[in-house]
Amino acid sequence: MGFPSERSLTCVLAVSLVLLTLLPSLAGAASPTACFAPGTPDVLMDRVSAESGLLLAPSAVPAHPASVIPGWTNTATDPPGLVRGEPITLTWSVIPDGVTIQAGPGVGDVESVSDLRAFLDGIYGSEATWLPLIQQALQSWSVYAGVRFVMESNDDLQPIGASSAPGLLGTRADIRIGGHAIDGNNNIVAYAYEPGGGDLVIDTVDSFYTANTSLNSRRLRNTVAHEIGHAIGLLHVWPTDRTKLMEPIVNTTFDGPQFDDVLGSTRNYGDPDEPNDSSANAPDVGVVMDGSADTVWLSLDGSSDEDWFSVVDAPGARLSASASPQGGSYRVSDADCTGESCPLFAAGSQRDLAIEIYASDGSTLLASADSAGLGASESLTNVLLPAGGVFVTVAGDVVDVAQLYDLQVSLVPEPATSLLGPVALVVLAILARRR
Repeated sequence: MGFPSERSLTCVLAVSLVLLTLLPSLAGAASPTACFAPGTPDVLMDRVSAESGLLLAPSAVPAHPASVIPGWTNTATDPPGLVRGEPITLTWSVIPDGVTIQAGPGVGDVESVSDLRAFLDGIYGSEATWLPLIQQALQSWSVYAGVRFVMESNDDLQPIGASSAPGLLGTRADIRIGGHAIDGNNNIVAYAYEPGGGDLVIDTVDSFYTANTSLNSRRLRNTVAHEIGHAIGLLHVWPTDRTKLMEPIVNTTFDGPQFDDVLGSTRNYGDPDEPNDSSANAPDVGVVMDGSADTVWLSLDGSSDEDWFSVVDAPGARLSASASPQGGSYRVSDADCTGESCPLFAAGSQRDLAIEIYASDGSTLLASADSAGLGASESLTNVLLPAGGVFVTVAGDVVDVAQLYDLQVSLVPEPATSLLGPVALVVLAILARRR
């Protein structure tokens, strides 16, 4: 993700899975993600990475597609006990200017107060212009994953940073966004904290944000969206070929999360339809008579996930449905492989899909398909519907990985019923001619 003909950012993940493994007592300590401008001396990047806890050995980084660290287990809205694949609600805010920002561990900044609001006012004129840009960056994740962002209007002025107080409804947000001088122009331009911390800090003396506000300020929006990706548990991925938001180099050639980013986010929080693991929580698929519905980028987030969808009561109609794995194959790695032979990841062949149709009682199986094999679509055609509506379910094999898929459902009248009127008219016309 680089800015064509513009200065780009190289973001280095500064979270130590090895350290958290060896020292569980430190698992709640927040670690930041530091972003560097091209040309930053290697010695500076090495120092920041080491001091902020970047001790990642190749074996310590989860293999793709599980290139995520554990997500939030509770938020200001959600009680403790959240597990992978469950949707969450995260509150967020832009802190008032004057709130203390703690020094980011190993980042090199010093504790000072936030001046982000004044900084953005200087670029955009008023909050009415820049606040929607930050909202768009957050909501770009909600389009695809089970992460709902709600703005928290209150802030109790507690410091933000590594030891920030957790979110509390009506008091402070889960993710608090601020900014101060980090290290002057270039070099580090922003950093954020992993799940459980989530705070985001922008360098307010960096010309990166002021130099270009084209494409609806995509520079700002993609940078914030990238850092929010880390805040919800996504690691960096390579190669840097401008196809994924979570590549170390941010760019404006696309807008917001891309396919691989969506795959990672749904692994932690499911898709926006979650929780729909039973008939009781099945959303309406939205198909009408003589119509079809195509829902894209749904996700089976793990081995226990099964997606249920309801179809309206249309007795005598014929239903056809298919579930198609998405993603194809592309090169991706959780370690820097730019300019080298990156491994090929078969995103469309992670789970062997199956599709079933149940009667309105949620237990009577009417039809099923599970024979096409890994990477292929499963389809059912012309299933005669009983009264009361039906449920369409999509599931996968027991492999504990995420699989994105599209669901297509169509509904047509029973041919014998739909032709009865025209046939009767023809018969009447023939009898009339014979009189």
